[in-house]
Formats: sequence, C-alpha cells, structure tokens
Amino acid sequence: MVRFSELAPEYVTLEGQAVAVDELYTVYVNGKSYVSISASPSGLYELALGLLVGDGVASGPGDILDVKVDRSSRRIDVYLDRDVSVSPYRVEDCGAAAARGVYVYSGATFSLRELVGLVGEFDRASIATARLLAVHSSAIVQPSRGEGVLAHDPSRHTSMVKAIGSAIARGFKLGDSVAITTGRASSDIVVRLARAGVPVLVSLKGPLMSGIRASEMLGVTLVLVARHREGGRGFRPVTHPWRILPT
Repeated sequence: MVRFSELAPEYVTLEGQAVAVDELYTVYVNGKSYVSISASPSGLYELALGLLVGDGVASGPGDILDVKVDRSSRRIDVYLDRDVSVSPYRVEDCGAAAARGVYVYSGATFSLRELVGLVGEFDRASIATARLLAVHSSAIVQPSRGEGVLAHDPSRHTSMVKAIGSAIARGFKLGDSVAITTGRASSDIVVRLARAGVPVLVSLKGPLMSGIRASEMLGVTLVLVARHREGGRGFRPVTHPWRILPT
C-alpha cells in the first residue's frame, strides 16, 4: 500500500464545469531570468526545486537560500547559496536534447508484479482529479518506504517537475524510486529524471522517439504500458530492461 502526498491543481467553476487554471510563470535565479513555464498556481516551491535539480542548476534543497513567489506578476525568485550562470529558455512541448555527462547508475530492480501494483495504486489515487479536470498526473514512488508523491498539472512537463521537487523536498531516495506519468515520455522528462537519479519511468501514454533515445543514453529504464494491461501483459520495458524482473 502506497501513501501518496498530493499536489492538487487549482481550478475554477464556469457554468457548472470545473476548469483547471494554467498560468505562465517566469523563474529567476539570483535575480537573473531563467525559464518561463506554464503551470497551475499550486506547488510553486516544488516546481522551482524540481526545475533547478532537473536542469542541473542545484543539487537539492540545501543549495536554495530562499524562494519567493509573486502571484500578481507570476514571478518566482530563487536565491541560491552561490552564483551560477544561467541562459533563459522556455519549457516547450517537444522536449530537450539529452544531457551530456549524466547517467543513472542505480542498481535498483523491481518485479513486474510490483510495477503493476504501483501503477494500479497510481490510477486509484489520481482518478478523481483526472475525471474532474483536464490535467496530467505524475508520481514518484519509493516502494521501500511505502510512500509516493503525486502532482497534477495542465502541463505534462510541469506535473513531472513538481513530482520531482516534491520527492526531493520529502527526502526520497530517488535512486530507489519509480516515476509514473500519464503523459508521453519525451526527452525533457527523461533528462530531468536522470539528473535527479530516478532509474525507472513508466509512461501510460506512450513514448516519443526523443524519450527513447534519451532513456537509452542516460541509463533510464523506460516502461511503456498498453491501454489493456491486465496481469502486466501490457507492460514493456524498451530501454535497460534488466531493472524489471519477470516475477
């Protein structure tokens, strides 16, 4: 049984219909413009932490002196304990190139039965929000501690970034964890997980070629799940399959 900590998205109700709120935020690092990203206004600290670790700018919460959020200007200021050189960019839908010098060396393995169980618990934990709102859901689960973090966001990229930040903030051992997403497995998601040290990504939607190439290059086990997945028959590891044991 996995206990999920959840970052729920903000929404408004228009003529009886729940509508997820998405806004464009700009993240500044030590006063320098760094990245623009579409996100639900909830979980913005986790967003900043997941971005900086996933992009290799910070190694963890200990590098961050302060995070200030100005909702009115949609600005997030992150202050690090050292000066860093950053180049502004915008998170886009098609992903990013694979990162050099990054590789997941984790020797963690998971049985197919365990993976099927984790996806089932993810489905049950996220179904209420998925039925209510047009959002993506992403989770990081550390089975050995029986805990997971679950983030919902209109952007599949942002939902995973928030999940990474939430897991780091809660002290998860990411090298022993599994990431699950309802979104496509694109290279930017794989790269951020690799930088955080997460060895396995399960995509319930399907891959992009950029995601498969990045997973192979960076040592991430990418598992694809067919829509009909009774008994684990639809689970297929396409890169580094040695981490998924058949029993």
